[in-house]
Amino acid sequence: MKGNSRTVYVTLSLFFSLASALPWAPGQPVARWQMKWKEEEGQDQRISEAHRKFLTEQVPTMKIIFRDQNFLVINKPYDVRMDGEHEVTVEKLAAQILLEDKANDREGGQGEEAAKTIRFPHRLDFATSGVLCIGLSRRATGAAGKLFESRSACKEYLAICYGRVAREGMKIDKPIANRLVKEGEDFVNPTGSDGTKDFRMCIGDVNNAGRDAFTEVVVLSWGKYMGKEVTKVLLLPKTGRRHQLRVHLADAGHPIVGDYTYCGDGEAPRMMLHAWRLTMKLPEKMCGKQVWIADDPFKELLEEEETVKELEAATG
Repeated sequence: MKGNSRTVYVTLSLFFSLASALPWAPGQPVARWQMKWKEEEGQDQRISEAHRKFLTEQVPTMKIIFRDQNFLVINKPYDVRMDGEHEVTVEKLAAQILLEDKANDREGGQGEEAAKTIRFPHRLDFATSGVLCIGLSRRATGAAGKLFESRSACKEYLAICYGRVAREGMKIDKPIANRLVKEGEDFVNPTGSDGTKDFRMCIGDVNNAGRDAFTEVVVLSWGKYMGKEVTKVLLLPKTGRRHQLRVHLADAGHPIVGDYTYCGDGEAPRMMLHAWRLTMKLPEKMCGKQVWIADDPFKELLEEEETVKELEAATG
């Protein structure tokens, strides 16, 4: 059975019932880092109307991009964890969709059984939004997973980064390694049982080699965001290392706006990194070749924007 490729918006009651656990309140300005702006007369707030709209319209919704018996593809909200012992996760939201499908007798809905078999052939960071493919069986997840492992899946991201990236863009070929904590140094969200690793990654060197990583950066436009010079870019990773795009851009001197982990930016309402398009050539007996797109959330966000290259032209 082929999936219904229509885009469907599902506002989940689960989001609202657990609103207190989210980093924002539905229908209210985003306050991820308790960002506030003063309304004092005569003060230059440097916040455009587009930015105010961006802040006040971030109502939690789950956008379904594709759905069949093998896959559920969504536009993942930013600042939502994939899984784990948290009140709101992608896993729980996906399960809610499947259960609602069954309850409403929607095409392709498998209800409780499908909800139990949710698997992730790839992942997005907590702060990243965009296209996320969810497998609904071991077979489907395995097929998708092989494409990611073999680097056959084409992933394209949008980001807004600080500074003016050169018109010709960048090709970054630097290894990504686990960040080693030096004696007496603070670490963040430790993952190593011996306490020598933390949540952050870094560029590899002779003492901490890491793994190969390559990112192509295509410049789309220049402009300003909250009064600061920024560049909107298309990111084309050839590898899928943890935090690869964030570390590569930060190392190049152009950290992603809102990336508190790698540049300490606590002013922006979110990290401006979005998985825009995912192209996968799945088996024909499943759904064949698919191109899934999650709408650009940064469109018309920049002030004084100067277009360098249109998005569709940049992707060929």
